[in-house]
Amino acid sequence: MSKRKTSGETKKEIAQDMDGLDVEILQRLSQDARKSYLEIARELNVANATVHERISKLKEKGILKGFYTRMSAEKLGRPITAFVGLITSQNKQLHRLVERLKQIEEIEEAHTVTGKYDFLIKLRARSNDELQELLNRIGSIPGVGRHETMMALTTILEKDVPFF
Repeated sequence: MSKRKTSGETKKEIAQDMDGLDVEILQRLSQDARKSYLEIARELNVANATVHERISKLKEKGILKGFYTRMSAEKLGRPITAFVGLITSQNKQLHRLVERLKQIEEIEEAHTVTGKYDFLIKLRARSNDELQELLNRIGSIPGVGRHETMMALTTILEKDVPFF
């Protein structure tokens, strides 16, 4: 008989093909992606080769997608964050619309979603004028029926991966 979890337990669920060591490695990398395998091995009291092997397997499984730098969009000249909900014409040419969206470098994320919109886009702009130009470009893409824009006033929470 398996033990049932109570609401007070804080242990997080992990992927079936991961164990505690994998989680510990990912936690350390999420805190500092520049940390060497040797540093991680020393902290976890395991062999350097073990850490290297585990990270290779996490990459192969697609769990670890890469190592990234996190930059400030504001300090790089893009202080405006906007979310754009797209309502499309739902035709067979949607793949062309997606390809056009991928070509707009100011678009940071694009998702298909449920609800009122077909797509939800996150973009960054240098100014309100640039935002208006981007919205005009997006609105002129064949297949875009309508769009609504929501500008972020402040970002109160932003996580990379909230699992650890």
